[in-house]
Amino acid sequence: MHDQYLERREGRYRTGPAVLGLSAEDPDGPEAGRIRLDRMLSRIAHELNAAVHYARYKDGEVELVAARAAPGTATADPANFRAGAHAHASGKTLLALLSAEERREYLARHPMVPFTPYTLRQPAQLPLLPGPGPQRAAPITQYQEYQLGLVGAAVPIVLGSELAAIAVALPLSQAHRLTAVAGKLQARVGEDLATAAFGV
Repeated sequence: MHDQYLERREGRYRTGPAVLGLSAEDPDGPEAGRIRLDRMLSRIAHELNAAVHYARYKDGEVELVAARAAPGTATADPANFRAGAHAHASGKTLLALLSAEERREYLARHPMVPFTPYTLRQPAQLPLLPGPGPQRAAPITQYQEYQLGLVGAAVPIVLGSELAAIAVALPLSQAHRLTAVAGKLQARVGEDLATAAFGV
């Protein structure tokens, strides 16, 4: 609804993400950063009509920080997010940004178990991103590797040594939209999103 103060979901009205911003006391604190990120993800999910996930690599782990669902597409299961980094687009993107040693260590802790028949099972099958300018690389995709009936794409967000990824997910029936949606997502990754992403 108007300015995202109110949303209509499943026939009911609920407070929207803009309401969260009314109580932020410290405009530069972590809570304010979380609110900015939530607003941004909600806006992107609405504009792209796709579920959106924001993940980062912190303290040696792939961590799901925030997610927004879209009609027909739920968000990723946080319980399997770390173990499934080799299968979902966000995790594959973060693993692609790591050094060979960091990736080996991560996969030693979280082996490449199959989530579906399409899940990659060998480290050599994982994509790699160029060190300089990874944001300009093509989005990394997954087609039913993490969950049957779901496709996704992610783009990296790099700020100094901080590594993150923002991903979209669509139902398999909308796989034909994935390339275009991923391109629009990549165009959205800029300084504002990086600032919001690492301000959490």
